[in-house]
Amino acid sequence: MDVQELKRILKDQLTHLLVSTPDQKDLVIDPDLTKPLDRVAGVAFLREHGVDKIFKLEPSQKSLPGREKRIYLVRANMVNMKYIADHITAERRQGQIREYTVIMVPRRLHVCEMILESEGVFGHVTLEEFHLDLFPLDTDVLSMELPALFRSFFLEGDHTHIHAVASSLVTLQHLYGRIPNVHTIGKGSKMAFEVMKTMHDQEETQQTKFNIGQLFIIDREVDYVTPLSSPMSYEALLDETFGIECGVIELGADVVGKTQSVKMLLSSQDPIYSEIRNRHFSSVFPYLSAKAKELQGIYEKKNSLKTVGDMRNFVSQDLGRLKQQQAALSHHISACEHIMKSKTKEDFEGYIRTEHNLLEGTDTRECITYIEDSLYKQAPCLNTLRLMCLFSLTSNGLTPRDYRTLKTDFLHSHGFEHLVTMFQLKKLGILTEQEASSKVPSVKLRRSQFRQLCGKLNLIPKSGEDVDLRNPSDLSYVFGGAYSPLTVKIVEYMIQRESLQTFDDIGRMIPGGIHTEVKYRPGAKLASKTGPSPVSPQSLKTVLVYFLGGCTFAEIAALRLLAQREIIIATTALITGHSLLDQVTEKKLS
Repeated sequence: MDVQELKRILKDQLTHLLVSTPDQKDLVIDPDLTKPLDRVAGVAFLREHGVDKIFKLEPSQKSLPGREKRIYLVRANMVNMKYIADHITAERRQGQIREYTVIMVPRRLHVCEMILESEGVFGHVTLEEFHLDLFPLDTDVLSMELPALFRSFFLEGDHTHIHAVASSLVTLQHLYGRIPNVHTIGKGSKMAFEVMKTMHDQEETQQTKFNIGQLFIIDREVDYVTPLSSPMSYEALLDETFGIECGVIELGADVVGKTQSVKMLLSSQDPIYSEIRNRHFSSVFPYLSAKAKELQGIYEKKNSLKTVGDMRNFVSQDLGRLKQQQAALSHHISACEHIMKSKTKEDFEGYIRTEHNLLEGTDTRECITYIEDSLYKQAPCLNTLRLMCLFSLTSNGLTPRDYRTLKTDFLHSHGFEHLVTMFQLKKLGILTEQEASSKVPSVKLRRSQFRQLCGKLNLIPKSGEDVDLRNPSDLSYVFGGAYSPLTVKIVEYMIQRESLQTFDDIGRMIPGGIHTEVKYRPGAKLASKTGPSPVSPQSLKTVLVYFLGGCTFAEIAALRLLAQREIIIATTALITGHSLLDQVTEKKLS
């Protein structure tokens, strides 16, 4: 399935928006959209379509210099509208008359129009929308790069972004055909699916192709344990250590040993990265070492070249590729060394041992002692908070005594402003007491089911069972053999079962439940407006897994291990445990 078609559609849409404002114009862009726009189009593309200067939208700006025509490309929210209104008001007071166009992403919102109207600038702007929803980060990964959805939907109850998720699913089905079998896991997923069906019903479409057999939409709140656990796959460790933004990683000058930092595009187009991205970290260095020797051997072949023709062929065909691979190899080795150094600076072994004990439900008092010691020593704050949250999620919530003790110690160590953080984590059901409030009954239900889910889905390898980390066949390898991601296990379990009735008991343990709409079964034909359409067995093997609220690279690595089928991963954002907790803290932690 060619996911690059999504990128072509977005470029066509952006082209139309840019040429709608003829002649030279300036572009003011929301900083949150800079990297996504770069992946979709790039600066050269913008220049080709009449963009002169490019500015970032910042709170400190009161007005901007530049051309008489200006385009604002921003996320549709009230804060951005206020910034734009301030620009226009200030410039008009200075006698500057410009033609303003505001392009809202991913769609126009009435509340944004109301802000512009209340600020007195609505009549001076032309409003457009750019449906920048899913775009490809790799051949099997699509992202909206919208991390704010997690907080807005799961914490604040704002349903605004659900429309964007539904719209992205409609776009996918316009391109690749209707998806006959859909499974929603969680309340938000069910909501997005219902909106998607409504949007489909409003359109007269005749689909005769079916490239995707099954769709899984999964709420992030179904499984908080996975993002809060420490991943061991290489790509996930890169994200945890450096931060991967839109498929790009920046290695600092101190990491690569140069005067400037280096940016790397991480994709399957890089043969070295493609080979190591999903590996357990312990098997990455041996591969890189062997690859270095292999490249050195190829490079030394030039010494045995005897003719000018041989040398010319070597230079034209091999030299450039070898230099690219050597540079990539050097950067990956530097990244690995930095990851290892960062882990040895901290009590990594003690941290991982405590985490694994929490997942297995063993040595609870030792775990509490370790967390308390970490708070007294003021160990990295988010690391300690992750352990506290894991403790709550895996042990039916904390006892009132443990909750009060750890909460008080945390506030003393890191500041009482984090009372808000504690409240919001409790509201989400991530860090709670066992006596849950009657106002949030689903929280207690979710927490009390973790051990049962572990047993029914084999999330924790059995005692004494060795997991091969170098040639893995078990999903738990992404967490060092300690835990298989719940979300991926659910997908695996449902794919392997033709009858979904056996999954009812699992569905009752999932917050929001599991809902399935199956329109095709083996041997049947799928109805369309032009009559029954045969569905190829190959198309049914393609599975789309869509994460609502964020997906981790550990989950991506685990899904790639399910090699029986082609799996496309879509998500509202790529997240880590740290970035997830950052979404619910009022003061950014470190």
